[in-house]
Amino acid sequence: MRTLTPNEMKFWQGYLSSLPAAIRPLHPRVEAAFPGNREVADELINLYLSGKKTAGSSLGKDFEINEEPFPAVGNYWIVLDSKNKPCCIVKTIRVVSHSFKDIPDDIAKAEGEGDCSVAYWKKVHEEIFAQYLKKLQINDLQNTEVITEFFEVVYKPHK
Repeated sequence: MRTLTPNEMKFWQGYLSSLPAAIRPLHPRVEAAFPGNREVADELINLYLSGKKTAGSSLGKDFEINEEPFPAVGNYWIVLDSKNKPCCIVKTIRVVSHSFKDIPDDIAKAEGEGDCSVAYWKKVHEEIFAQYLKKLQINDLQNTEVITEFFEVVYKPHK
C-alpha cells in the first residue's frame, strides 16, 4: 500500500474533521486509488456518488501475488478520479468471496453497472480480468476466487 499524497492526506483530514471527535476512526486502513482503470474511473465515480454502485470486486489472487491484505470491514478508500483528484471516501461495510462462476444477483446489482444482471457482470469482468490472468497464473477464471467489497460513501465534500 502506497503512502497518501499531501492532497489525499488533506482530503482525509477534511473527512475526519467533519466527524465528532468521539466517532473518528483511530487507526484505520486508508488507501487512495481510482476505481477500475483510469479510462472508466470518472464514469464509476458517478455511480458511487449517485448511490447506484455500492460494491466492487477483485480477484483474490491479485491480493496474494501482490502481498496485499484482503479487504476488511472498516477499511477506507479515497476514490480518485482520472486526474488523481480525490472525489469521495468510501468505507467497507461487508466483504464476501465467491468463485467467478457463482457470482450471485446481489453482487451484480450492488456493482450498479449496465443492466445490473449477472450476465452483464460476468461479461464485463471477464474482459477486465483477462488482462491479468497470465500475470496471476490463473488458467481457469470460472473457478477463481472473487472478493467483493460492499461499501458506503461516507464523505463527499460540497462543491
